Amino acid sequence: MSLLPYHTFPSEDAEQVASKLESLLAELEVYERNVRTLCLDRKLRPYLDFSQKLNFLHQFSRNHADLVSDRMVQLGYDFHYQPEIHPVLTKVGALGPTSDYQETIFGLTRTTEQVLESIRETFEIATSYQDAATMSILSTLAQHMTIALHIFAKDRLAMLN
Repeated sequence: MSLLPYHTFPSEDAEQVASKLESLLAELEVYERNVRTLCLDRKLRPYLDFSQKLNFLHQFSRNHADLVSDRMVQLGYDFHYQPEIHPVLTKVGALGPTSDYQETIFGLTRTTEQVLESIRETFEIATSYQDAATMSILSTLAQHMTIALHIFAKDRLAMLN
């Protein structure tokens, strides 16, 4: 991978940040696919409020995946690689078919927590290299993912009561 210096950001530092962003991007793509699958799940359509939250979360995750990939390009990252040669392991797994609303909430909460953990790890790398632009993107992403987590936790508590 050949990374160009971005302003005064040394290329070695840019490579480290871009590599971590690549992992985060993979996590976001799996997460987005999970949310999209849930948006299209017919069993969840009667839950209109939940469906609207899922649609918002899908758009949000897609937009932030674009921001992460844009930042990678700014850092000089080369996207011309073969996925089968250079796979990226993700913490977030694909959600399987859901049997009910409660199982969906639990699965979505778990995957949201996993994405938040990846954001935190990436933020630590960006902080160590004082990459303010990446930290800003990640802060916004973490804030919205935390809000989503609280919304799903509220739904989960409502089910338990």
